[in-house]
Amino acid sequence: MADGDDLDVHYFKRVLHHGAQRFRHVAVMAVAARKLVANRNTVRIITAVIALILDLAHHFARFAQELGRTEEMREWIAKAELRRARILEYCYDPEAKQFYDYDYVNGRRSDVLSGAVFALLYSGAVPREYAGHIVQALLRLEFPYGIAACEDKPYDYPYQWSYPNTWPPVCFYTVMGLARYGYGEEAERIAVKWMKAVTESFKTTGNLWEKYNVETGTTDVSNEYEMP
Repeated sequence: MADGDDLDVHYFKRVLHHGAQRFRHVAVMAVAARKLVANRNTVRIITAVIALILDLAHHFARFAQELGRTEEMREWIAKAELRRARILEYCYDPEAKQFYDYDYVNGRRSDVLSGAVFALLYSGAVPREYAGHIVQALLRLEFPYGIAACEDKPYDYPYQWSYPNTWPPVCFYTVMGLARYGYGEEAERIAVKWMKAVTESFKTTGNLWEKYNVETGTTDVSNEYEMP
């Protein structure tokens, strides 16, 4: 009998379901990353994507442990820790005390604060002493209807993963990440704001939308294509 063939089928269903959820989260942020790279004509380490890849590595390590594959578990843990070190080395700005995407071709950090920074909390990618720095991003990204995809500043290109748009994954990572690091009050506040945007818009349009205006809660958003 092959290794692991006698494990309960319900365990494998749980692993597959959980893994699929995580991969969907990575895929959503990968789409945003591809759009960002295309618009900025650069190549970047996207903090949210690498944070979620780190998160996946931890889950793969746990799955390997439950399957009794100790060496494989250690390999996944080592990969996760390497990514954690890279995030701290390249994405953290010690002067600003904040995390930014990193352009590894030109050797510099972005000067745009993104709501995706909260994925670092969601995935547990940073030590607890950095959590307070990330929470300070709320001062620049929190608005009446949730978390802006990027901070409000002049941009020289149309970009839908930016202000004034707010998206489900951005608010999801923010809420779950804040709660994970003990910022329950802030997490609840953001969750209420997001639900307010969804419910108020639904009352007037009868639809659920992929993104909303973070200031007004409406569908007056920056588009790269026409929303259905």
